[in-house]
Amino acid sequence: AEDGIRDRSPSRGLGDVYKRQRQKPSCRLCWVIIHPISMTLWSILAKWQFVNCLPYSTIVATLMMPSATTPDQGVDLRVLSPFHLDAFVEHSGLSQNLLASAACCSSTNSRILGLVSQHLRFCAVCMQEGFHAALFQFAPIRSCPIHHCRLHNACPHCQSKIPYRLDPSFAAHPFACPHCAFSVLADPTALARQSHDTAAHETMMAWQRFLATYVHWFRRYQRLNENGTGLGFIGALQDLLDEPPPIPPAAAHRRRP
Repeated sequence: AEDGIRDRSPSRGLGDVYKRQRQKPSCRLCWVIIHPISMTLWSILAKWQFVNCLPYSTIVATLMMPSATTPDQGVDLRVLSPFHLDAFVEHSGLSQNLLASAACCSSTNSRILGLVSQHLRFCAVCMQEGFHAALFQFAPIRSCPIHHCRLHNACPHCQSKIPYRLDPSFAAHPFACPHCAFSVLADPTALARQSHDTAAHETMMAWQRFLATYVHWFRRYQRLNENGTGLGFIGALQDLLDEPPPIPPAAAHRRRP
């Protein structure tokens, strides 16, 4: 395996599942890139699709809970609940904890779902390394904590919003805008490289903990609007600071264990 890539045995890859269903004599391995920083469901599935080119129906039948998707709307990748977690673990070789961290919320009933964009938000530099973080999907976050550049919230080519969903268009053209087919990943060989280091991971996690603390505090005292406008100061802080400021003791004390 290349550095940063684990190639799964044929019996555990989604490509092999497709082979068995279609009774074809050969299969393609499902490769998963492991970054020190947790990937998102969007990036995990995009990488799988780039290698395996599986039909949308096969992915749904293999990984989704019954009735978790509709033909016209697809699967919401902000939440973990549509996925059959045991099947996802079995066919990917990833742990339940990593897959859970790849989702923004556990279910559509989450009280913080309104903070999470329904469209892809990404750092252009991170994307060229094949990386996308769940933190980017949260509306209060304006910039990438690693590269300090503003997040894109639309296709750089046609300026259309890219749905943060698994649907037939996503399955057919991973990493591509469904409206103009522009690829947000310019160099596919980036998928064979691991670029983020431990320092980058710690920076990302520091902003994630900062956001989580204030989301809980604002929600507890009913100061959080559904769209998270009360947390706009976090994006403003990102414009001024590379690292988040220390969490006030009172706020840290009120965090849920």
